[in-house]
Amino acid sequence: MKKILIYLFLSITLLSCKKDLLVDDLAPLEGTFEWQYSYYVENIWLILSYTTEEHYRYPSDDGYSATVEFGGMNHITFYIDDEEVVQKPFRILKKESIDGKLHLELKVDVSKKDLDINDKIELIYYIDTLQIDKFPHSGYSGHDYGKNYFVRK
Repeated sequence: MKKILIYLFLSITLLSCKKDLLVDDLAPLEGTFEWQYSYYVENIWLILSYTTEEHYRYPSDDGYSATVEFGGMNHITFYIDDEEVVQKPFRILKKESIDGKLHLELKVDVSKKDLDINDKIELIYYIDTLQIDKFPHSGYSGHDYGKNYFVRK
């Protein structure tokens, strides 16, 4: 009888544990990434043609720093000036590898007043670089300056 109870207890304990998604090809995401710049290309139409202008926006332009941290039990934490804005669990909605880069779409339930990301964030990871679509611009600042580039801290 004791063996059955022990087996039942161990089975329930093992099955009820949350699984960490940051394994295998996602393991490099674990850690902290610091915002370096935001980048976008603007098409400027002239009379019968157009040209493009590249725009960069740096933390010094905005007067704050931004950091993203991926931690245990699938939590993502967003920081501005080293102060936590929000920490929430995430779920992977989409994952694919294209040309050696890991493309992810994450579901993160965040209050719009904390961070306006519409509960989703898209990112691309490659060589200790993280490209994020909505943090700090546009989800935190309210301005869209293109993709936001982070490097491992």
